[in-house]
Amino acid sequence: MDASQSTQTDAAGEYDGSAWVIELDDEAAGVAFAVRGGVRFAAADTRFWALDGERFASVAKAHAARRRLAQLRPQPGAVGRFWSASPVR
Repeated sequence: MDASQSTQTDAAGEYDGSAWVIELDDEAAGVAFAVRGGVRFAAADTRFWALDGERFASVAKAHAARRRLAQLRPQPGAVGRFWSASPVR
């Protein structure tokens, strides 16, 4: 999804209206919203709650974080330790 180039801002004056869908296997993992100084990730899938609300310097950095988190998920049929994507605050 390409960013819209609106000039809307949120109540804090931080969000400028631009957003990018961050995908995993053609499914939305979340949305990166442009904020002052970078982007803020909003999880669209519970597997990525650990990234929800996090700020990144760029969309590319948000994609990289999504890739790293996805690699922690166990493969179907895996035995052993299972990772959780619950929010960590």
